[in-house]
Amino acid sequence: MDRDGFSSDPVSAQETGILESTRGLTAVLDCLPHSAWIFDRSGRYVFQNRIDRETHGSAVGLLPSEAGLGPEEGQAWTQMHLRVIGGERVHYSREMETSRGRVVSETSIEPVMVDGVIIGGVGVSVDQTARTDAVRRLNEAHQRLAEFVAVSSDWVWETDEEHRFTSVIGDGGRLGLDFAGWIGRTRWQVANGDPVADPLWRGYAETVARHAPIDNFIFSTLRGDGEPMWTEVNGRPRFSTDGRFLGYRGVTRDVTRRETMAEQLRRSDIVIRATNNAVVVCDRAGRVRWVNTAFERLTGYTQAEVLGQKPGAVLQCSETDPATVREMSAAIAEGRPVRVQVLNQSRTGRRYWLDLDIRPIAGEGAEPEGFVGVQTDVTELVEARALLHDVIETIPDAIAAFDAEDRLILFNRSYRDYYALSAKLIREGTPFEDILRHGVAAGQYMDPGSTPEQREAWIRNRIAIHRDPPSEPSIQLLSDGRWLQVSERRSTSGAIVGVRADITALKQAELAIRRTAETDGLTQLANRSVMTRELDKALQGKRLRDQVGVFIIIDLDHFKSINDTLGHDAGDALLRVVAQRLRRLLRRGDVVARLGGDEFAVLLTGLADELAAERMAQKLHKALTARTRLGDRMMRPGISMGVTLFPADGETPTDIIKNADIALYQSKAQGRNCWTLFNPQLRRRLERRQELGDALRGAISAEDIDVAFQPQLGFGDHRIVGFEVLARWQYGGQAISPLEFVGIAEDLGLGGVLGRAIMERAFATFSKASAGRADAGQLAINLATSQLKDPHFPEYVTEALARYGLRPQQLEFEVTETVLLDRSAERIAETLGALRQLGISLALDDFGTGYASLTHLKRFPVSRLKIDQSFVRNIGQSDDDVAIVRAIIGLAHSLGMTTVAEGVETGEQLAFLAQLGCDIAQGFFIGRPAPHPVWSVAPHGPAESGRLAI
Repeated sequence: MDRDGFSSDPVSAQETGILESTRGLTAVLDCLPHSAWIFDRSGRYVFQNRIDRETHGSAVGLLPSEAGLGPEEGQAWTQMHLRVIGGERVHYSREMETSRGRVVSETSIEPVMVDGVIIGGVGVSVDQTARTDAVRRLNEAHQRLAEFVAVSSDWVWETDEEHRFTSVIGDGGRLGLDFAGWIGRTRWQVANGDPVADPLWRGYAETVARHAPIDNFIFSTLRGDGEPMWTEVNGRPRFSTDGRFLGYRGVTRDVTRRETMAEQLRRSDIVIRATNNAVVVCDRAGRVRWVNTAFERLTGYTQAEVLGQKPGAVLQCSETDPATVREMSAAIAEGRPVRVQVLNQSRTGRRYWLDLDIRPIAGEGAEPEGFVGVQTDVTELVEARALLHDVIETIPDAIAAFDAEDRLILFNRSYRDYYALSAKLIREGTPFEDILRHGVAAGQYMDPGSTPEQREAWIRNRIAIHRDPPSEPSIQLLSDGRWLQVSERRSTSGAIVGVRADITALKQAELAIRRTAETDGLTQLANRSVMTRELDKALQGKRLRDQVGVFIIIDLDHFKSINDTLGHDAGDALLRVVAQRLRRLLRRGDVVARLGGDEFAVLLTGLADELAAERMAQKLHKALTARTRLGDRMMRPGISMGVTLFPADGETPTDIIKNADIALYQSKAQGRNCWTLFNPQLRRRLERRQELGDALRGAISAEDIDVAFQPQLGFGDHRIVGFEVLARWQYGGQAISPLEFVGIAEDLGLGGVLGRAIMERAFATFSKASAGRADAGQLAINLATSQLKDPHFPEYVTEALARYGLRPQQLEFEVTETVLLDRSAERIAETLGALRQLGISLALDDFGTGYASLTHLKRFPVSRLKIDQSFVRNIGQSDDDVAIVRAIIGLAHSLGMTTVAEGVETGEQLAFLAQLGCDIAQGFFIGRPAPHPVWSVAPHGPAESGRLAI
């Protein structure tokens, strides 16, 4: 091909024709700075301009597939040439490696037509490498910007001439902002700002209205989750080439943390300057860099006077503790915090105590850049503490106080002396647990256990008691034999204050008294109270062997005859022999006791069946009935025994002892000198109790519970002054004792329902019978414990009295002494008090047979004592009963109470009671219980108009 781009070889007429037809075009194409070529109808190159030849080499006369383009690309170009010959226009972009390096080209191929006939085609490839590189660089710049804002708290934005957002680039999801929702809105609209009323936004609006730069504009807004956010805006106005304002472009930054910290610093500065605590800031060498006004007031030195100096050189005095100074210096040198109490001296010479808390100021490296010291004047506290120390040192009891973190903060010499083996750790700042553990390891305490597990459990229990002190003192036995009474309490400040009193002498006396009280003087065996306690302990024991066993009651046959015939010395000797034999026979851990008189008991744990019990009983009986010498006579004691198993025959000490007694009586009934294994016959009683309980429920529902009225005679005017209401119930054609069915009702939770049924029937009958009587007297009704525990019971009584037209003064409630001893005594006292306020009188029934004390008479609002019939029965025959009745009457009258004597069955009893000053009598001699109140007295003496002659 020549320099004009034409081949020197002969060409076909067709090629000549297309070249002739495009000769003007080839001249133009050869001048282009882009590749250009012409091909004929067969797709062969007939012309290449200079750029194309330099880029791809000469290809004239060749098909693209024959040129150096490679088979695939050459074939593709051949097909494009043929498509153009077919009349298409082809546009093609590609990136390729050439002799000039990587080239990005955009190709257009058009058909060449002569007289409407396609004779070939022309192609031009424009080099777009520079533009593509520019676009790529632009995209990379955008990508870098996107990556930057994605990891920063900044975002970039643009606004239009109306200050509306047109673009926001940033990680809105991470920042909690809806950037997409901002488009088309102004900044103050997004932030809910008011450019009219709010000075901040009014200033911003004025700035952008002037098209001035936006510099460090800070405002607060809310994130999407409602959390507050502070932002800082910087922006520059944009103008067109002709000066027209186009809007703003800028960056906004999340400065919430900075603003929050700044606000905290402002507040801290205000607080530090306003606080009464002196604050001093020092450099790493300990020289003063800054002090607050409180420091100046406390020390008398100004900031200018102490700058560059070490505080200690200015403030310490001759009395300052050198050890404390060394402790502070060491902490500062090591860059660690320290808190001490130090004595300083002000500019005027005043000595004062400081609580000084020094803390390092963290620098950028590992070493602190300085220290801050907070000084609190604790002079009064130190002086008060010194006085307190002097006071507690004069107290013989051990005193110790621990702070809220359980560290020792105060103690006296006695505390260290009492716990001499723990004295090494008894110093201020030592935790209580450390002192305790050291004492246990050193053998300070008597009872921490023998195994590591037991000692750890003991320690944990003691720590728990110490940290949550009980209201009652605890007792502690030390290894040196001393007993301490430990009283601890937690103060309102959280400190635990404890006092330990040495009660060794008292405890030794108590133990001696207890041994005397719990030991039978004759046989040196335990007594009944010990046996009951040990039996209960066995039933509640944690070990399986402690929960099963045999209990045996042993009785000496005809012991009274031995005393009568051989004398009491012989009887005592026999009792000692039996005691010795029992001690010798029983295992370690078994319990033997003398219950009283000639009765003994043994408790053997771990025996779980009747066969084992029989064998033990046989062994005991054989040994105890062996011959023995009493004085100058040999005899074989007769021994009767009652044997019972637990828990099979009872789950409480009371039940077990009772069942053993039953078995003992069976032995005696069988001729004595034998043993009997308890044969429970409780099933019948339980079945009867269940049967009566079910029937009682039905009787209450059917209103089959009846009442009887027993009259009460007043000694004053010898008239009927009232009636005791007695419950009556018949079941299966038989009258059931009130003692039985009332107890069943209480056990089944029917006490309150039964009591109301009795009151309803009594109120209705009495109201009807006493209608029109001015002197009807009082109704006395027994109350059950469950009724007194009911907080609504007084309300019910008030309503019931009103419903039947009765006055509260016509009602008296009787309670027994056992009711007053119930665990719910507080609740019962409240109910009795409420009843008394209503005007209802209260009587204490069966007085003298229970355990009520004068304290109960004082505590509960009782107005009448009922003398039990057991004292009235022999009142004319027993001096003891007379003394008891006289004492009860005198006690009642001295307390402003009246008395009622129960069980009066003879005129002599009635007359004797009158002489003793009794107020009211009740019994068969006065009148038997009747279905209705009867105001006439029984015909046992001259009666006139309801009066009884005494």
